[in-house]
Amino acid sequence: MTNNNISDFGAYGLGINGNGAAKLTSLILQGNTFTNTTTPGSQTVGLSLDDGLHALTSATCGGNIAGSGVTRSIINVPTGVTCNF
Repeated sequence: MTNNNISDFGAYGLGINGNGAAKLTSLILQGNTFTNTTTPGSQTVGLSLDDGLHALTSATCGGNIAGSGVTRSIINVPTGVTCNF
């Protein structure tokens, strides 16, 4: 996912959720802008990379921006995954 404007979703601009044994072995997140323009704002987190099922195993991240209303850029990074916002 590259060069997108993600705005005014639920709690997260992007959430990675598991589905049983399925794994996401490669994810590219670069150059995206996460913003929240609604009042009251609900999208306060840019990325949540794990819902507890540990589906994501590898990510390439960089150059993403936490814009207006997004107070936390990234949460729930799985063990072994590096994602520099």
